[in-house]
Amino acid sequence: MPFRGEPLSAIAGYWPPVLRVTAVVVLLSAGLPSAANAQATSATEYLAKLCPTHSSEPACQPGVVVSEEEAWVLVRAACRTDRSDTCREFLARLGPVLTFDAKRKSWSAEWERGPLPLKFDVAGTPTLRLRPGAARPLKIVVTDISPLTYSAQPGTPKEEDLAVVANLKTFLALAGTGVQGLLQTLAAVPALGPAPSPNGAPQPPPPQFSPKIAPPAPTGPPCKPPDVAPVAAIVRDRNLQLVDLARAMRQLETELDAVERARVAFVRQVQVAEDGTLVLLAALPRPSSQGLEKAFSAFEVAVAALRGHTDQLASCQPALSAFSALLAGPADRTVLGTLGKEVAATSGSCTIAGSAAQRSLGFSLAEQAEELVACSTKLPETTKLYAAALKGFTDRLIDPVQAEAKVWAAVDKAAASKARALAGLETLTREVQNARQRTWGGVLIREIAVSRQNPQLPWNKAQSHSIVVKADSPYVKELTLSREPSLEHPFRLESATGQVLGYGIGIIYTPLYEHGWTAVAPPGSTTKVITETKRETRAGDLAAFLSYRFTQHWPHTAFIEPIVDLGVGVTSDRPAFFLGGALQIGRVARLGYGWSPQRITRLAPGQEVGVIEVASNDDIRTRKAFELKNSYVSLVFALDSLSLFNRP
Repeated sequence: MPFRGEPLSAIAGYWPPVLRVTAVVVLLSAGLPSAANAQATSATEYLAKLCPTHSSEPACQPGVVVSEEEAWVLVRAACRTDRSDTCREFLARLGPVLTFDAKRKSWSAEWERGPLPLKFDVAGTPTLRLRPGAARPLKIVVTDISPLTYSAQPGTPKEEDLAVVANLKTFLALAGTGVQGLLQTLAAVPALGPAPSPNGAPQPPPPQFSPKIAPPAPTGPPCKPPDVAPVAAIVRDRNLQLVDLARAMRQLETELDAVERARVAFVRQVQVAEDGTLVLLAALPRPSSQGLEKAFSAFEVAVAALRGHTDQLASCQPALSAFSALLAGPADRTVLGTLGKEVAATSGSCTIAGSAAQRSLGFSLAEQAEELVACSTKLPETTKLYAAALKGFTDRLIDPVQAEAKVWAAVDKAAASKARALAGLETLTREVQNARQRTWGGVLIREIAVSRQNPQLPWNKAQSHSIVVKADSPYVKELTLSREPSLEHPFRLESATGQVLGYGIGIIYTPLYEHGWTAVAPPGSTTKVITETKRETRAGDLAAFLSYRFTQHWPHTAFIEPIVDLGVGVTSDRPAFFLGGALQIGRVARLGYGWSPQRITRLAPGQEVGVIEVASNDDIRTRKAFELKNSYVSLVFALDSLSLFNRP
């Protein structure tokens, strides 16, 4: 019966039942809606839905912002014990997940809570096949790793640690030593103001200095005693400012110690996590920044007061220098008169008001110089008296910055280190906050996740990727790492659509036979009739098959899978076609059954075996036609599964 011209319904009537079922399955599989077509919900949205029932978690606190990857890790950790509708929806739409176990150095993959197969090359690099419907982002997760030390985000900036704290404390200790030494030196100088006590509290003012002055000779006018109040008040005010500065430095050092203790405690927990031990939320307290900021503010106020006083003293330096030369001058009225005029000439530029005498220091110096020059009795004794009373004070006020050189050096270094110290505290605060946000149920989650967006791949290509795990903690230099500081873990992606089609060579069994006829005279007769003289089976022929693995469109595959086969015979003089279903066994062999139209040789109409008389073989008329009512059984070996036919 010829193939051409027959209606499709008639042809379909030849199909075996298994072929009809296979066609229905293929059509249904092509029309199945993909779960990826549903509107995707972000991990942060899932976390927001979980937070009302997990309000005590750090990531659920008001004002806390977490990244999409961090939220995904938190939600997956929560859904290990949470059985809410939110978690069921999240797990049902989990999408493809590729996991690298950093401790065991092994890869695994899953899709919506079910395992996905991975193919490994000789170097151990895995290949993950993503299905065409997997439009959701691929999550690459690194497990059994400390998120306090490592990051899988390339290009994450590194921040400075608080190593500046040690240097700053050294500067403050140097400053404290300088201040104490200076105050101890000044304690030997008579002053009107209180001297600092060992614990920093002001002492009651010492008794007023009362030098013993010999009575003037009865022959001349009496000499006035030196007035030390204005200049002593200036020295006292400066000493008090130094005391305030020393107190501010001690408080600053105390706050720096507190920050350092918090940093050391946090680094200890980072090392605990690096060693593979659980880290509890209770071991990650937040450091306070208010104390250090307040201490720096008090320190700056004390420094500003001392700098202002120093600037005011600059206007008095000419007068103080002239007065110091007067006190050191010889007991000669002419010389002292000349030096006294110099004091008077320079005193007008001095503008500091004495807090005790309420008159300008310059005026006081000029008056004292005039009294010293005018005194006519016992001039040497008077000069010694003025020098003993006033020289210590004036020398202290001449170039005070030079006398306080160590203090000012430490102050400058401490002030310059403020930005780095506060930045280090900010780094510590941020690292602790990030660590707290990575906890759930009071325990640190030892996972890092990154996303690969739009994981749709060309069906005929494979892509090479990698995830770089890098130790980028600002405290990495203080840690003992359990692995290399930077490692690149490669993996490959390929589209499962490339595995939908396969090809192979199979052996066929079919009930068809190829016949041959000859003109033969029956025994006892001379008349020849058509006689069948050859019958050759078609079983055992070879065929090439193209397979359609429709289950590759589904989320999961099995060791034995149904497929659809389309084949053609490879024997040139025996055209044959094969269409049917098959069971694929381990992607290596396929056992199939279906419909096989094959071209065979038949007798022409009117020709019958043993009936029609013919004179010779030339009178036997045959024709070639396709036999449609035919089935086959095949055993096919898949060439696409052999390494020889795979891409390297």
